[in-house]
Amino acid sequence: MKTTLLPLLLLSLVTAPLVACDMLIDKDDDLEVSDEGANVDDLEEDDEGEDDAADNHVQPEDSAGSGDRPDPDEVRAFAIRHGDLPEIDVGGGDSGGSGGGTSIDPDALLVVITNGAATCSNPFAADECGSRWSVSFTLPPELQAPGTYSLWDDLNGGFSVTGEPYPEGDCSWGGGSLEGKLELYEIDGTVVRGQIVDAPTWDFDANVAFDADTCG
Repeated sequence: MKTTLLPLLLLSLVTAPLVACDMLIDKDDDLEVSDEGANVDDLEEDDEGEDDAADNHVQPEDSAGSGDRPDPDEVRAFAIRHGDLPEIDVGGGDSGGSGGGTSIDPDALLVVITNGAATCSNPFAADECGSRWSVSFTLPPELQAPGTYSLWDDLNGGFSVTGEPYPEGDCSWGGGSLEGKLELYEIDGTVVRGQIVDAPTWDFDANVAFDADTCG
């Protein structure tokens, strides 16, 4: 079964927060939620990689704006204007709606951090099985400035994760709303740079520093 990120990335495409249920669709697995988040006071910018976040730093998407499918084992980050997002077709059986009708400001930025299939040219690409994960949040124009923001309350943050494939080929997958904070250090027309802290997830660590190139 090929999993999809679309229902979870749509968390960043709504204007009013929804009550999201964090769940992993695998009854045999225990849910482990980490209480450990990076301490913002301990984070200092260091281009030589000597600070605490150096081993958990996400690089910009090298193929930003291209149609190339990236290496699934490489974590990447990109930011795309909502006005540049492709039309979303979720089908008749999904309650998530479609790309039309959103009232989000077209200049709001959807930021995606992932080791999955999403790219600038296909931000809603379906993830395959095998420990793939994605974090996304939306920066409205009024919050596109350095500062500290709540990932869920302010930015409609969400995450998704897939498990290793079962012998029959499918796998567990899950996700939901993303709590925690965004420390936004720099934002301009080319890059969004920051750090996610205090974000509890399972099976992967969402507390990463990132440089997200803007698409286009």
